[in-house]
Amino acid sequence: MVRDDNWAASAACLEYIHGRIRPSRGRILELGSGYSTEWFTDHLHFVTTIEHDATFIDLVPLATYVYAPIEPYGPGNVFPPSISKRTSDHVGWYDRRIVGQAMENKDWSLIFVDGPPNYFGRAGFFLNLELFNTNCPIVFDDMQRVDDLYVAQLCAQKLKRNLTIINDRGNQPFGVIELK
Repeated sequence: MVRDDNWAASAACLEYIHGRIRPSRGRILELGSGYSTEWFTDHLHFVTTIEHDATFIDLVPLATYVYAPIEPYGPGNVFPPSISKRTSDHVGWYDRRIVGQAMENKDWSLIFVDGPPNYFGRAGFFLNLELFNTNCPIVFDDMQRVDDLYVAQLCAQKLKRNLTIINDRGNQPFGVIELK
């Protein structure tokens, strides 16, 4: 898989994740597949990735894929207003039923939130946080995006944990919610 720096997590972010779950063979849940999926398996981690785009399914043979198309927001699926007034532009999130079934009885070494893409929005992760076993660090990519930062802040508040933003050596910032 070719690295696309417009979409891929920064090397600093990937190295941070790898360092958090040493020794190798950690179980990573990844929201949004791509270059990072291959990077994780190359570094001997088990990866389950939730992906909405069928063209990305099964590109990395050692990863486990959960195909969950985007479900549009509708009545009863309300999310909090954004500090940037933009999360109201978020149009949907992964199919909650599929994600819920795939997450039953699963424990993770780390959750990596790197999807869905910003034109769908990531508010759905906060809205569906109860689907995930969050007894692990959670890393959010793309913290330069105000709405993604807001979603990460909401998750940290709900979990009663701290969010740390890391902007190592000028790379795009990422956020980490550590265990207490």
